Amino acid sequence: MELELIVRSLPDAYVERTLQFTTKFLNTSHHIEFYVNWSNSILTFHGPKNILSQQSLTQVILAMSNEVVDERNAEESDDENLLQPVKNGGVDSEDEEMAEASADTDDTDDDE
Repeated sequence: MELELIVRSLPDAYVERTLQFTTKFLNTSHHIEFYVNWSNSILTFHGPKNILSQQSLTQVILAMSNEVVDERNAEESDDENLLQPVKNGGVDSEDEEMAEASADTDDTDDDE
């Protein structure tokens, strides 16, 4: 509610700069929702007025799209890491390496 009032009172001269600022920090900040809300409010109120350049709109859309793709890739990566022990038959590769090293030591002990 307060954000909408601020965005509505924002002079047209500062709309594009504010949108570029929010876009810049959208991909790097941990406060994604904050910047998405700002971008959404600016686009909702000032977008229909056509005062925003095509470049600004493209930057915001790309930044938001990249954020969504990065989130999904991170989720898939987490899922893949969770499934890794299952794919290996429940044995981690480190456990396999230790078992092989142990077997090699046992073989050298038998030779003596």
